[in-house]
Amino acid sequence: MPTLSVRDLATITAGRIHLADLPPLLGVREVVTSIHFSLNSLPPGSLFWNLQVGGSTDTMQADFSFMQGASGLLLDDRYVEPWAGRYTLRVSNTHLALRHLAAYLREHRRSRVIAVTPRPSDDPIFHCLLSMLGPSAQRIYGDPGEVCLPSRQDDVLIELREPIAAHGSASLLLAGPQFLLTGNADPFLAEHHDRHVIHQLLESLLPNGILVFAELLNLDGLPVTDTPASLPTPWEQAIDQTDITLFRIGPSRLADMRITATRGSRGESYLEVDNFFLAYTPATFREAVARLTAYGVGHLLGQQQAAMAHHLGLQNNPPFHRLAG
Repeated sequence: MPTLSVRDLATITAGRIHLADLPPLLGVREVVTSIHFSLNSLPPGSLFWNLQVGGSTDTMQADFSFMQGASGLLLDDRYVEPWAGRYTLRVSNTHLALRHLAAYLREHRRSRVIAVTPRPSDDPIFHCLLSMLGPSAQRIYGDPGEVCLPSRQDDVLIELREPIAAHGSASLLLAGPQFLLTGNADPFLAEHHDRHVIHQLLESLLPNGILVFAELLNLDGLPVTDTPASLPTPWEQAIDQTDITLFRIGPSRLADMRITATRGSRGESYLEVDNFFLAYTPATFREAVARLTAYGVGHLLGQQQAAMAHHLGLQNNPPFHRLAG
């Protein structure tokens, strides 16, 4: 994606630029390297995007953001004097401007972005997804507002963290994941049942995003029945009202990519997907599920099957005589 200058941002958001009397070195050609929505996590050189509408705190927030080293400030349509070497950008509606920028970034981004609902950092799904994506992929921890606007083509894996406040969903919207990966009985989905919150999170997947539902991801073993796992009702209802695709990976009859269990002639346990096999034990079940889930995500990305299988340790020719049943 090409770099984004202050002038580009003003054009995209229909904003008005105000440079300090001593302007930035490059003036309106100054490059926007990162965008943040929270004053609590505002690194030097970034643009602070004020999502609060109006109010008497604009000047105080501007001073605080510049004090922390922000290069610029975007706010609703009221004038705030920029500090030396900085700029302000006034827009009529900061939330609408955010959506205009998100649409622009989606149109120009060539990298692939995957977000994963909150789970422990040592969960095997992360290293499996990175193995599938390749060595150039970037893993982002926590609030995706920490992400610099990517001028390179690297794929991005976003590890969401709790709590996801308003600024978190705003930065996720800019990150623009094509895929949101979650699992069966995911506490994150169960706890976030407010329709407004769900809408904000799903909006980051629009248009044409995919919610990947891994039926085995949070389990310690195979389910005892073939009853399809289900999403919490508020999430299913919200998805039905959008063009987001629900893609299931797992053993149920509703799965778009089936994972089946089989045994070898000496009782070994294997999981199978697309004629690739992976041995597992009770102790390695979660790791095996993570690998097959990563394979399913790679399938959606159009990755080459043989290459994915190699990176994820899947076997094409199972070293056993399969037993029926």
